[in-house]
Amino acid sequence: GRLGLAIVLLNGLALLALAGSGLGFWWPGRKRALKSLAIRKSLPARARLRGWHRTGGVAVSLVILSSALSGVLLVVPDLAATPAAAAPAAPDRPSPAMIDGAVARAQKQFPAAGLRDIRFPPADRIDVNFLAPEHNPRAVHVVSVRLSDGEILKRLPAQANPVLWMKVLTLHTGDSAGLAGRLLLLAEALVLALLAVSGPVMWWQARRRRQKGR
Repeated sequence: GRLGLAIVLLNGLALLALAGSGLGFWWPGRKRALKSLAIRKSLPARARLRGWHRTGGVAVSLVILSSALSGVLLVVPDLAATPAAAAPAAPDRPSPAMIDGAVARAQKQFPAAGLRDIRFPPADRIDVNFLAPEHNPRAVHVVSVRLSDGEILKRLPAQANPVLWMKVLTLHTGDSAGLAGRLLLLAEALVLALLAVSGPVMWWQARRRRQKGR
């Protein structure tokens, strides 16, 4: 529900703040940027951990910023949307034949498109989504069919669909760049996991040093 959307939004904003402030904290100047990412093996383990934390974060910072920004753009419209008005009640337990007939009528609107999914809102209709890879890897054509009489209520081609998620989701998942994009997102996820572990470890080490210095 809305609580989950709010948590996802806060997560995206936190990632934006962490990636942006981390870059600002690290930036040593253009001439020293590459050299400052080196991790010397002669350093003690604590310093090497800080080096890996810094270098890993810098290496994927732009991807993290992109993921966080696209995630925020995906969740904000749903969070800001007003609740839908009550729709006509669905017929009691529509029969398989009724559903099959509605899906067949929807398919006739996009006969060459593959079926992605069927949705059953609390109303006298089903929403059928058809794959539209010619538009983008995540795009769908949408057809709404009334269950009680099979009337087509909506036919929306992907290229005419104004929803933001259809434009942003391919960036968020890396699909817009094919296999390379998905591998880059995988690398980002692994580095984020490293940062999530190394950050608390570094904080704990610093805390123990302060306690010993008292």
